[in-house]
Amino acid sequence: MRPHDPWIADLRSTSLKKVVSRIGLPAIPDYRMTSYSKFIRKLILLLTLFCGGITIAYVYITGVWHPTPNYVTLDTLDHGGSHANQIKSSKKKGLIIVTNHRSGSTFLGQFFNQRSDVFYIFEPLVTFDEKCSYSEKKKTRHLHDLLKCNIRDQPLVFAEAGRPIDQEKIKGLGQKCIPNNFCFREKSKALCAGQFCTTGNNVTCSRCGPVNSTMASSKCAESSLVVIKVIRLCHVNNLKSILEDSNIDVKVIHLMRDPRGVLSSRLRVQEGTSRMTLQGVVKMCDRNLENVKFARGQPDWLRNKYKIMRYEDICQFPLKFAEKIYKFVGVGMTSTMKRWIYANTKFA
Repeated sequence: MRPHDPWIADLRSTSLKKVVSRIGLPAIPDYRMTSYSKFIRKLILLLTLFCGGITIAYVYITGVWHPTPNYVTLDTLDHGGSHANQIKSSKKKGLIIVTNHRSGSTFLGQFFNQRSDVFYIFEPLVTFDEKCSYSEKKKTRHLHDLLKCNIRDQPLVFAEAGRPIDQEKIKGLGQKCIPNNFCFREKSKALCAGQFCTTGNNVTCSRCGPVNSTMASSKCAESSLVVIKVIRLCHVNNLKSILEDSNIDVKVIHLMRDPRGVLSSRLRVQEGTSRMTLQGVVKMCDRNLENVKFARGQPDWLRNKYKIMRYEDICQFPLKFAEKIYKFVGVGMTSTMKRWIYANTKFA
């Protein structure tokens, strides 16, 4: 018994008189109250189901409902991933990492190369002239094609760059680019695995045979993001035609490093001190300053698509900056990448 319950209190009387409640209504026996409550709950449930059914039927009949846009989740593409952000696949996403020689772009590039949902391309401008000359337009066209997953055979690329395509005349880098049909093929994880290396060593990417350009284009198109790292682009302004292309969503990260660190790194890979190395660093500083001044002007086509990042910051806080970079590009962090960053850096 609940002594303070106004409904139950009236039932305590043993009188044969008609029992009434404190509000003047006939008292309802306890068992009837229980049945009444159950009835009300069932009625509410039935009304809810009925209204829900009517709403769903109306939506389908009138055509108000539309299928959800085609989404590709990182969890689907990266089996080790956690609940990641969804990526709209309606417009191809691209990222260009613009930097200088020995400025840490290889490390930054691995933030993307290690992801199974990314098609990563390492320095595709190596076949072109390093000078800031008429070849800049050719470089831009080549980058534009790659971002749209139009991957061509290397002899065609070499011919466009004005380089000889006869293997007997090709020296240096061309001795690998032509036989592999892709420059720095071993730097792209996607092109060293699966159908691209059925007979060779997937780890070293050796004896894999030439890259099939059609298959590479297809693999690129299936990816959620195309990332290209370049050290031979002179001016950010040359990317205008790419960033204005409404069919692709491309962003630019300008990676910079303390020139003292650049010089020290270059001297380690180039024997002895070199006046040309010092002159190269000075030229790099002048070019960086020119690009920063241009970017600060924030032309419309560059707004919200360009970000400057320091190599030193990424090295000190790799996980923090990886998340920032992913957010800028529009992809989510995965548990696989978190594990990779922890395993390959001292700090996270």
